[in-house]
Amino acid sequence: MKLLITSVLISITLPSVLGALQGYERAARIEELKAQVQRIRSAALSAFLGGPGNIRTVPVDLAVESSGGGAAIELGGSPDSAESTAIRYYWYGTQLGSIFLLDPRVPIVPWTGGNVRIDAAHSQITLECMQVEDDTYIAMEMSSC
Repeated sequence: MKLLITSVLISITLPSVLGALQGYERAARIEELKAQVQRIRSAALSAFLGGPGNIRTVPVDLAVESSGGGAAIELGGSPDSAESTAIRYYWYGTQLGSIFLLDPRVPIVPWTGGNVRIDAAHSQITLECMQVEDDTYIAMEMSSC
């Protein structure tokens, strides 16, 4: 009888305990994603304040599943666009937020043009402060590790 009662109690409480654990794991991965975005922001700002020729390298480790789902970061754009000053972060395709580099205005311009989406588990980005005529910006290059 005690075994039956114990089995019933476990079967009732197990789903809620597992749900709470999954929620905690998701929250921890999202906080790590935000920390990755802050590292990119700090490196871009540091290179920009250092002036032309300054280079910063940032390893990016994202929580990505083999199916391709999970975390992603998108950044960059043409030098004059608003999106060049934004770093956007995603969780399973849903944009969770953006961080803007506006004070001072730090445009991030990928060597490939447009914007870059980082969705590989292990990547590295190189941020270099460049000056062309009167425009100063961060040139970005991404490589997979």
